[in-house]
Amino acid sequence: MTDWSLRGGGDSVAICGLVGALGTWYAARGSVVVLRRSALLIPTAGLVLCLLADNHGVGLLVGCALGAGLVVPVRHRLTA
Repeated sequence: MTDWSLRGGGDSVAICGLVGALGTWYAARGSVVVLRRSALLIPTAGLVLCLLADNHGVGLLVGCALGAGLVVPVRHRLTA
């Protein structure tokens, strides 16, 4: 089992988070159907990496969760 690295700034995990968020957003709203379907593999890759005790899986899954928040439409209420 691997632990968090004592050295480094976690840049690669942050990039995995961005990949997860953008992949989730594109899976929901992208224009190219083939890419939309392949973007669904990103959360699967995150789960596999977590099962392999790789820290990058956490970044992918958290990014996917945050990306799902970007997809949910926000309803604005107009107040008079």
